[in-house]
Amino acid sequence: MEWQFQAADARLALYARHGFLDALQQACTSESDCKSAEIAFGELVANVVRHAPGPIEITVESDAHGLVTLDVCDSGAGFVLMHSLPPRNSESGRGLFIVAQLCTNLSSTRLVSGNKVSVVLPVIAAVSDLHLADDKHAPGAPEECGMVEERPECRSLADGTQ
Repeated sequence: MEWQFQAADARLALYARHGFLDALQQACTSESDCKSAEIAFGELVANVVRHAPGPIEITVESDAHGLVTLDVCDSGAGFVLMHSLPPRNSESGRGLFIVAQLCTNLSSTRLVSGNKVSVVLPVIAAVSDLHLADDKHAPGAPEECGMVEERPECRSLADGTQ
């Protein structure tokens, strides 16, 4: 599944979040923690809205073992990913800490034109691939928040092909 929209468009972000949760609930096992996955999705999108306004690309894929990865790409400035709770007087950093507690393998990759934050969600896909290639747009989203061709730099830098 993929969504792409302007991070400042709260309506499309909400559609994407609802579509994300609906798709997970349909495609994942009953033991999956879809609510924690939804919280992680919301925290990562909220970070882009707050720190990197502009285009956002969200991709969800499962592998042959049922592990589901969420990638969120933005066009913002680089940052250092901290896996610990920030100091009490800090005004930011708790969202990524929450994501790190709910999920596994939280990572950040600097791209040519932004960042890619990835996490393995606390769900197991009952189907071998969550990529809904036959759909015109992601579940729950209006046409302007459709499935899109991925930004080449979002994937290619992470795997070293650029």
